[in-house]
Amino acid sequence: MQITCPECGSKDVRPLIADSDHFTCKACGEVFDIDDEGPENDDESEDEE
Repeated sequence: MQITCPECGSKDVRPLIADSDHFTCKACGEVFDIDDEGPENDDESEDEE
């Protein structure tokens, strides 16, 4: 999976912490997070009523 910086579009990003969803961009210094699971929707699991 190729990660690109949402701020500047650079592909030169590195993990901020190992085993984390947070990354830092080497080009512009932007720190951002990714979510491989898609948008979090905690209400979806409690939609049985």
